[in-house]
Amino acid sequence: MQAHLFIPRPSIAITASRLAAAPLLAFAILCGWPREIATALVAYAAASDVLDGWTARSRGEVSALGAVLDPVADKVFVATGVALLLFDGTISGTHVSAAAIILAREAAVTLLRLDARAQGMAASSSLLAKAKTALQYAALLLLFAPGFELAALLHAIGLAVLWIAAGLSLVTAVLYFMRMRENRWT
Repeated sequence: MQAHLFIPRPSIAITASRLAAAPLLAFAILCGWPREIATALVAYAAASDVLDGWTARSRGEVSALGAVLDPVADKVFVATGVALLLFDGTISGTHVSAAAIILAREAAVTLLRLDARAQGMAASSSLLAKAKTALQYAALLLLFAPGFELAALLHAIGLAVLWIAAGLSLVTAVLYFMRMRENRWT
């Protein structure tokens, strides 16, 4: 009997590495490591989100596993980042509402998409939802940025981007629920 090594497709490996980056981000923040490490992990996660999709499409490796794993990896990473920013007080006051909207939307839409897939529907992501994810990564990048001279400005811009991402989170959640209700996923 010959043993075979499982070598994942490059796009799946990239997605899995983004999923693995979430606990690394938590470890770095909770252990008090320099913010540059957190910023680098967020930049990696954002870049890997673009790279895995491009790799899968360009190599013809779009798969059911990738279609499920990619949005889950994004949601786990974003939720971890937002939770850590809440924990360390970077997101506070009224901005907690934006974080709550994002976290609630990610949980609700993940369950909705998994249910749609269980019913045999494609449950694909919309362009607006992809823009929302990009804004979430941008907000995380700005809010994890280390204390440079422009830290206050980056923080204010990061919170503004977080609110825009929260707004898009609400819009895309409503659109997903409408698509599910009408039984029409594209």
